[in-house]
Parts: sequence; structure tokens; C-alpha cells
Amino acid sequence: MKCLVCGKPIKQQTVLVRGGFAFKGRPKTYCSDHCRDFTKYFNAMQKELDQIELDDEHKRKIRGEMFRVGNSLKFPTIVNFSTKTS
Repeated sequence: MKCLVCGKPIKQQTVLVRGGFAFKGRPKTYCSDHCRDFTKYFNAMQKELDQIELDDEHKRKIRGEMFRVGNSLKFPTIVNFSTKTS
């Protein structure tokens, strides 16, 4: 199974049973507390934002802040989108 936030593989606990191995307990959906907290706080923010009545100026301000956070994600610069062949 992979983490729902970052996509890292999640190691599941296994136990030895008569026919081989079986997974123990409920499968994990997040690899760390950070990924679990991200989902928890993101959902909480969405719910609270729905409850606030905003005018257009403040909607733009919040949207700008969300874009700023999204733009802070770093992507590898090795990717080459060029169509030229060497």
C-alpha cells in the first residue's frame, strides 16, 4: 500500500499463520504523522472556509495565499520537456 499524501510505500505488519503470512490489524493509509496531520488539517480548513462568508476582495486574498503555498512545492529541475533530440 502507498501513502495517500506522499505516495511512499507503507510497511504493513504481518503475522505467521498456518497457510503462510497474513496482514495484522487495520491497514495503514499514511506513512507518518506528518502526512496524517496534513490531511486532517487540510480537511478542517476546507470545512471552516465553507462556513465563512467572504467578499470578493478576501476571496482573492485567500486564493492568493493558497497559490503561494502550492508554489512553494519544489519539483526536480532535471525534467526536460524539449522536443529536440541530441
